[in-house]
Parts: sequence; structure tokens; C-alpha cells
Amino acid sequence: MLLIVGAAGALYCVVLGVKFAKAEEPQDREKAKGALKIAIIGFVLIFVLILALKLLMPIMVNWVNSNGGNIALH
Repeated sequence: MLLIVGAAGALYCVVLGVKFAKAEEPQDREKAKGALKIAIIGFVLIFVLILALKLLMPIMVNWVNSNGGNIALH
């Protein structure tokens, strides 16, 4: 899954980078620059969340198992 997300994100960033490089009008350049920034932030955020989930999953599983699978909602 990480490989697919990474490849798709990298490809999208390359496409936006080419769009930014080819933009002739200042408005188009700023628009492409903003889209590229947002794409990079989203790309990094996805990887951070996947990493956090991988690190926290064993802790959450142990916590649920230690409660006998019964989680009381208050």
C-alpha cells in the first residue's frame, strides 16, 4: 500500500511540477505553485499517518486484549 501511495503521490507531484514550469502567466504560476504545495503537504501527511498507525497498532491491540475485548463506553 505504501508503494502505491508513494508512486501515485510522486507522479502527481511531477505532473504539478511540470505544470508549474510550463506556466507562462503569473496567475497560472501562482495557482500551480499553490497546488504543488498542497500536494506535497498532503503527501507528507499521508506518510506520517501511515507510520503513526503502524507504530500505534500493536499498542492498541495489546490494550484491547488486556481489557478482554470489552470496552466500556462512558
